[in-house]
Amino acid sequence: MRDLTAFRRPMVNTTSEVVFLGDDPVRAVRTALLAIEASFPRPIPSQKRLLPLQRARNVFAVDDLPSGVDAQRLVSDLCALVTAPTAAERTALASAVCSTLGRKAAYRCGVVEGYRTMSKRVLYRLWSEGEILLPATFKLHGAIARSQVLEMAPEIMRFCLEFSSTPDEGSLATRMSLHVPRWLVCTGWHVPEAIELEDALEFGRFLTAASKGTIGFLDGGLLPGVSFFLRECLRRWPNRVGNCSTRIGRSLSA
Repeated sequence: MRDLTAFRRPMVNTTSEVVFLGDDPVRAVRTALLAIEASFPRPIPSQKRLLPLQRARNVFAVDDLPSGVDAQRLVSDLCALVTAPTAAERTALASAVCSTLGRKAAYRCGVVEGYRTMSKRVLYRLWSEGEILLPATFKLHGAIARSQVLEMAPEIMRFCLEFSSTPDEGSLATRMSLHVPRWLVCTGWHVPEAIELEDALEFGRFLTAASKGTIGFLDGGLLPGVSFFLRECLRRWPNRVGNCSTRIGRSLSA
């Protein structure tokens, strides 16, 4: 995992595109693909009639990337495939991803949805390793088992996910374990030291605008919960948050 405390900007992504942090995207993508493949049981099924996810898995199970591959373009296409609103766009992007990986695309039996699921896993892996910041349009929910999310999760994501679940939709546990992870992947907040007050204030304004639809898209799933997230982080790590815990505490109480 990259040490994101060495970065100053950007640590939050308020765009609709992937933000790249690493300096070797080919290595990062190769490592992510191998890690995702290793998380599946072997052997890979070889029957003709495979489930959509199994078909997609076969496409993503590459030992190496083709020579000269544009890894940043591949990652951008993976993200576009995940967030594309129409079936036609998803099919075209799935074809582009398969071509980049040097594989033949298959579209039967809803396999494009399998490509989208695999894409989410690769993107989450890249984020968890500090290689990218994902856009606000990215939604992880349903693509990866909770146990796998936790296994790959950096310290702060793990802290949020381990809040006990309760039936009260407005409870702190629900907000921390469900709402915060929805937008945490747009940040480089992997460890408490990575949180800076200026970034937090900027991102809080962005989430509020997104929830109201004033920045070009409306996303009710992006609940503006930076304040209660920061309060819980300060409770858990009073001396570690962004090396400016006192300033953040004053801002929250103002």
